[in-house]
Amino acid sequence: MLAKENYLEAKQIANKTIKTAQQKGWQTFISEITSDKTSKEIWDKFNRLRGKPYEPIKPIQHGNKLVINNKEKAEVLTDHYKNTSSDNNLHPHFRNIKTRENPVIDHELGDHGSLDPKLNNDCLNREFVMSELRTALNNKKSTAPGLIKYIIIY
Repeated sequence: MLAKENYLEAKQIANKTIKTAQQKGWQTFISEITSDKTSKEIWDKFNRLRGKPYEPIKPIQHGNKLVINNKEKAEVLTDHYKNTSSDNNLHPHFRNIKTRENPVIDHELGDHGSLDPKLNNDCLNREFVMSELRTALNNKKSTAPGLIKYIIIY
């Protein structure tokens, strides 16, 4: 019976030590978040604390070129999705409906400016600005654990 009591006591001490170390690690992590840290550095550290291994973003084959730089990868993906969601890919019948309905949508969204139809940049496909991103993120409830909020994105 003494061995079981010793085991349970040792297990309790070990669990308390682990919990204390985890709390201290989290507090250290939070205290190291400063404005000069990139979101990538923060998320990498966060994932290491969770025990998730680091997995770099894989290169992208773009035509005959292998894209390794993350900024270039982002540009390649941006161009791909921009072209994929272009009105040029829509069925002609739907494109006619969209052209007819866009002024109504623009009005309902509060966009009363005149647009150059040659630019194909109705309010639904127009590039957004940083202030719009901030407004959207400020109105979004965070789903991230702990103190990490969407605000760290910008």
